[in-house]
Amino acid sequence: MVFTNAGPSQKTMVLVIAVVFSSVASFNIAKSQVITFPPAGMAVGFWLNSTKFQDFSTIAQPPGLVDLGNCGPLSFGGRFQVPGTFSRHTFTVSLKRDGATIVTESTKLGPLSGTKLVELNFPAQDFSPGEWKIEWVFLTSPTHTDSGTIKLVAPILKSLNPPYVEAGVDQLYCGGFGYTNKLCLYRQKPSTGFIFNNSYYMAAANITSSCPAGQVSGTLCLMATAPSAGFVHNNSLYFRPPGSIGHGFPRNQPPFTLGGACPPEIQVGNNPHSIVVRDSWGCLVMPAPFWQNAVVQGNLLFLTQRKAGTCLDGSFDGANCFIRSPPAGSKALESLGNWYWTPHYCN
Repeated sequence: MVFTNAGPSQKTMVLVIAVVFSSVASFNIAKSQVITFPPAGMAVGFWLNSTKFQDFSTIAQPPGLVDLGNCGPLSFGGRFQVPGTFSRHTFTVSLKRDGATIVTESTKLGPLSGTKLVELNFPAQDFSPGEWKIEWVFLTSPTHTDSGTIKLVAPILKSLNPPYVEAGVDQLYCGGFGYTNKLCLYRQKPSTGFIFNNSYYMAAANITSSCPAGQVSGTLCLMATAPSAGFVHNNSLYFRPPGSIGHGFPRNQPPFTLGGACPPEIQVGNNPHSIVVRDSWGCLVMPAPFWQNAVVQGNLLFLTQRKAGTCLDGSFDGANCFIRSPPAGSKALESLGNWYWTPHYCN
């Protein structure tokens, strides 16, 4: 935060906003007027993204929504008229969102022979809907304090005409899905449904395991017996080129970059003539197919068994049924047997 001495400035308000203003200091703040900042004798003012206004006053039909034009960072600031004092006192300013303190800064001011204008800029904040509040306290006797609150719901879509209705605006950010309790209602949760990694899933039925190639060996599929020690790289089956030198750690581990040669082919599953490729890591036998993993035990090269399942909704991903993810920038939520996501405010 930067504290500076403020000079005169004039700028007409251009934001559509909702306001709550409280005052314990001896200020007389006009409400719901189109004004310029700062009026003669005004003691306090705030700004958002360089647009200055008096006290976050409502200048359109409530609830009023701020049209930021985009979802860029929020740059809050304020100008305060600090009363004169004969001694030194603490001046504290806080930026809050929905009652939670985001930033607090303090400085010592005084003694002051007369009133002093103090101007500050808060560090830029990521866009977030909610009730943002700037609050300041000057610990003189008696204490002087003031605050201003602005409600940010969402950037207004250009196609929406006033009067602005909060639910109507948010619903436009739900991608055509229903809007309730400030959330987008996606659907009823299936009986086996769950949320994982910000996506909606349900359990698969009739899951089976098999080895499309290779020989069943416990829970694995034995694919090949290599002429030297095997290893896994990038979920692919390799073995060490006989006579090669490894440069990994611990000593003589892959990649095997020097010396050695790979046999031209090796038996993989039922194919006795599977081609072996020499690359910068060693002798590549095969990459693991989708939904399977490469496993090595000594010179035995395996794949995990391939799984298949039935999905009443969504598609099988090797373990469960993936249904969908919420729109980018939204968060998947579950409540009272339903699936929701947060409104998609920002691209």
